[in-house]
Amino acid sequence: MKRVAYLEVQTSKAPERSTQPRSVWRELFGSMRRGDWMFVERKDHSRVGASASIYLRGKYTMYKVPEGYCLMVIK
Repeated sequence: MKRVAYLEVQTSKAPERSTQPRSVWRELFGSMRRGDWMFVERKDHSRVGASASIYLRGKYTMYKVPEGYCLMVIK
């Protein structure tokens, strides 16, 4: 295995960020409390499910309803 000679651990203060991490999903799921729910259309099911698994981490359930899916916060 090759050694990486140009990487060096820095102990001084890190430079300031030039961008702010923002996520529409983080803001939306962060505002939801236990018992809150939302309707999800079939076409958005996989996108919303992937985002919920990141930002809600096991605190939600998503189940199928006739019109699409329902996402509900359970914890």
